[in-house]
Amino acid sequence: MSTRWATASAAPLFGYLRLTYDNPWDVMSDPWSGCVRSTDPTYGCLGQHTISYHKNRQGWMGSKRAVVPIYDQFTLTVEQIAKPVTSNYLMVEIPINGSTTHYYTVEVRRNTSVAEVGYDVKVPDNAVIIHDVDTTREIPAHILDSDSNGDPGDAGAQWTVGETFTDVATLSPWR
Repeated sequence: MSTRWATASAAPLFGYLRLTYDNPWDVMSDPWSGCVRSTDPTYGCLGQHTISYHKNRQGWMGSKRAVVPIYDQFTLTVEQIAKPVTSNYLMVEIPINGSTTHYYTVEVRRNTSVAEVGYDVKVPDNAVIIHDVDTTREIPAHILDSDSNGDPGDAGAQWTVGETFTDVATLSPWR
């Protein structure tokens, strides 16, 4: 990714410091965390992949890799967004109260090992990540941090197998 693109197409992300650049799940927000795990001799610190909202917005995922469910109850298998190995969905977009501008995105991130050769070696852990997206906000994508401690890289911002997220706007649980 060139510096020109990053500057011209700034994709702001909201994280724990209430600043644009502080989320370890997104290269556009925090490319410098974890540099010890991903450094190139020529280019220096390499960034992790960007979040699914930005990949979808830029058209990088393809129309068949993102889904907006049309039923209240559904089951989907979501693939990791970095180096996917199946043709499963890469992102789920769940409207909040039927809105087309306010919704959640759900994505899977996998902390790759250095041996696997992957930019996501820098993400905090293997997890399902949820963003509250409101396209009418100046900074549309806000990572959900369930423990509200202000750290989007800890367990409060990561969902794992068996955990349930309950949408406070609609009181709908999803697992």
